Amino acid sequence: MNGKILGNRYEILEQLGGGGMALVWKGKDTFLNRLVTVKVLRPEYASDEDFVRRFRREAQAIASLSHPNIVSIYDVGQENDSYYLVMEYVEGENLKDLIRREAPLEPARAIQIGRQIADALEHAHENNIIHRDVKPHNILITRSGRAKLTDFGIARPVLPPSLIQIQLWGRYITFPRNRPGENRLAQNPTSILWRLSCTRC
Repeated sequence: MNGKILGNRYEILEQLGGGGMALVWKGKDTFLNRLVTVKVLRPEYASDEDFVRRFRREAQAIASLSHPNIVSIYDVGQENDSYYLVMEYVEGENLKDLIRREAPLEPARAIQIGRQIADALEHAHENNIIHRDVKPHNILITRSGRAKLTDFGIARPVLPPSLIQIQLWGRYITFPRNRPGENRLAQNPTSILWRLSCTRC
């Protein structure tokens, strides 16, 4: 895919990584002459409506947020059977690699990173978005030390206490809550902050 142009604008330069649903590439916005990150849905999922819906939901979740500790989204598009997101390019590394190389982190540095991600999560929660996948791999650290939360692929809107949501055969179904506290862990913003505390350990 190196050298390919998406949307007559974004040139693919090199692969940065990938996950179960998408591949992540370093690219160049030829209009604005700046580096970008291009996230492309894996070809085997391009014809699966559930995966395409989830991919678009990630774009919508990020687009609703604007925070210095959350990776920004610039564009979303489709090129033939390729669905892609264009995001801010972060010069640096993810927290997983940083921990692997430098663990244990100095307490002051760990606290600084944790505070920044907590601020990012607070902003998301204020906009009714729950990340649901906070882990070192999804936290990017810039060369200046700023932490940025990324990968909102399984993010979900905050549900009112009267509703719960379950996944059944690949689809999410929302219905009234039957018992106090039922299935509250996956939807409650407090549970995401708990996951953040585990990430910092």
